[in-house]
Amino acid sequence: MSIGNNIKIARAAAGLTQKELALKCDLAEITIRQYETGKREPRMTQIQKIATALGCTSSFLLSSGNHDKVTEWGLVNNQFVSDLDGVMVALVDIYGKVQAMEDKENNLLYYIIGENDSSFILYKEDIHALYSAVKGFLPPLIKRIKELSAEIPEYQKKDE
Repeated sequence: MSIGNNIKIARAAAGLTQKELALKCDLAEITIRQYETGKREPRMTQIQKIATALGCTSSFLLSSGNHDKVTEWGLVNNQFVSDLDGVMVALVDIYGKVQAMEDKENNLLYYIIGENDSSFILYKEDIHALYSAVKGFLPPLIKRIKELSAEIPEYQKKDE
């Protein structure tokens, strides 16, 4: 999916017209239309404004997954969240800071993770790879937790 399609999906879910979204973002209606049709790509600052106006995250708008419906995304605290958001939250918890950056010359989005000498760069594809890795090891981990919880009396369901 394109950024434009994700804007359209989130706008529809928010119940806004292109004109209403444009007003909230201080943009021209034609600009929103061009973003949605793919005739124009928004810059990172515009993506952030649009995400705020729509009550979603920039990650939702930037996702390249095949998401035709808003229902395929989670809704947390009235914000749409994607697989990218979960990874971002974990990265912030572990490394303290995640900063989205844009290389305008190459039309490239990347993230600076951490601070000072320990910082490193991840690209959108890296974030998706991390998500896939977590998704792969999570089921066996959950299975093991269930097995252990069955063995520990505090976790066993009590009959009333």
